[in-house]
Amino acid sequence: MTSTHLERWRSGAGRVVLILVTLLLVLEFASTGGAKLMNSAGQVANFTHWGYPHWFMFVIGGLEAGGALLLLGSIFVRRLALPGAMLIAVDMCGAIFTHIAHGEWQNLVLPVPLLVLVIVIGWLGRKSWLGARPGLQN
Repeated sequence: MTSTHLERWRSGAGRVVLILVTLLLVLEFASTGGAKLMNSAGQVANFTHWGYPHWFMFVIGGLEAGGALLLLGSIFVRRLALPGAMLIAVDMCGAIFTHIAHGEWQNLVLPVPLLVLVIVIGWLGRKSWLGARPGLQN
């Protein structure tokens, strides 16, 4: 794909795919973060099972909800994509570590692909932080 074709794809179909993936991530993390912030019984049971203190659930819920809000805003302000993706990537790394540490291999099915998606979103949003530098490959 030439540079012109790549730019056309990013502004057309690629932009639509990016928005849809971003909205999917926003829905996922707004709902899971909201459940933690609302002190959901299921979330309390999970955090207790993993041995984390109750207050930590609210920190994680805030991380997820904040990341979801930043990703939602990134649809309109691309500069918000990288910090939103970074918040969620940290959260997903913690989730992956927790599931591995507790031998919950079947629970890795969701956080691993979510981590990959937020890394892609963050990578695509990095240009707004780096600026248009000569030789910068998108």
